[in-house]
Amino acid sequence: MFLKDQLGRTTYFYIFVTLLLTSASCSGRDLSTPEKTIATYYKGYLKGDKSLTEATLLKLGRLEDVGFRPPIIKSYRVIKIQEVIQHSTFAEIGDVEVVTEVQWKTGHPPQQFWFLLRKSDGEWKIAAYSALPGKDYPPMP
Repeated sequence: MFLKDQLGRTTYFYIFVTLLLTSASCSGRDLSTPEKTIATYYKGYLKGDKSLTEATLLKLGRLEDVGFRPPIIKSYRVIKIQEVIQHSTFAEIGDVEVVTEVQWKTGHPPQQFWFLLRKSDGEWKIAAYSALPGKDYPPMP
């Protein structure tokens, strides 16, 4: 009887852990690399899921509802990924800069966005972001 009870508890424990891990991975929230954090950020916009996009931010700022109801981003692509090698006003050594280009559903011309990602508690989070004023700004090496 003890062996059967013990086996049953162990089995239920493994099922619980498997379900817990599966639900975390199904949420689409993967912040394990800068690239995956950016993918999660845009996945939130593309799905109209504001909480998913907010989960990528280091400090919860004010996200505009414009991109969420209905979603206006058609697609995005990463143009540049670069590790920060010199401390500056916004960046710390080891941060990662990412530049993306967004295609809009509205037909507006593509626009570039700059992101600064920082590792915090084992996850890559967006520490700062901004729309870039022109397609070729800043100059790409």
